[in-house]
Amino acid sequence: FSAILDGKKKMLLALATGTGKTQIAFQIARKFWNETDQQGNHPKILFLTDRTRLLGQAMDGDFEPFGDARHRLQTKKRTEFEMYFTLYQSLGVGKDEPTEEEPTEEETRLYKLYPKDFFQMVIIDECHRGASTEGGEWRKILKYFDDAIHIGMTATPKIEEENKDTFDFFGEPVYKYSKNQGQKDGFLAAYKIVRKRLSIDEDGYTPEAGELDRYGQPLENRTYTVEEFDRKIRI
Repeated sequence: FSAILDGKKKMLLALATGTGKTQIAFQIARKFWNETDQQGNHPKILFLTDRTRLLGQAMDGDFEPFGDARHRLQTKKRTEFEMYFTLYQSLGVGKDEPTEEEPTEEETRLYKLYPKDFFQMVIIDECHRGASTEGGEWRKILKYFDDAIHIGMTATPKIEEENKDTFDFFGEPVYKYSKNQGQKDGFLAAYKIVRKRLSIDEDGYTPEAGELDRYGQPLENRTYTVEEFDRKIRI
């Protein structure tokens, strides 16, 4: 929080899985939320992630003390709340511009219905999974709400060939807590990582004949590869 008081707009928290990133984010958000303006209004905060499970854990777990100030943002613009939780997919990122036969702008670009200064803080969970690269899905949202304070959270340490852009965007972490330190302090058990590749990643995904997308349109009759997962198709 001291970095915010110093005027820093982009911050990165790098903590090993299981050592409390979401709880730290809650404490930062709570202090920030308590700073009301002259009219007594609380700042608007957006919690952004890409997994429904992570969203639920945050909204119904660590951020539960926000009570009725919380709202799960999905398909419609809402402005009466102060703590918003959403998937970047729900905001309409990653879709082509709509045509007359396709869904409306509200359904495809929900975040653009908000003024650019609507949110004063954006918290990005697991930010290494798409927020950082110039073409990354979340980067569009962060650029749109550029005036807000951006707090990225990741459990992945800096790996030049994999997530260099994350650190280029947010800067070096304002706080780091490694898995080795977590093991020494007794918060984490020692473990070994075994990398496996799923069969669907190896073979790709071929839709069945007549299978429809979320808008009721037939899926293209071809095999989608792992590079297209969560970009052109979600499974």
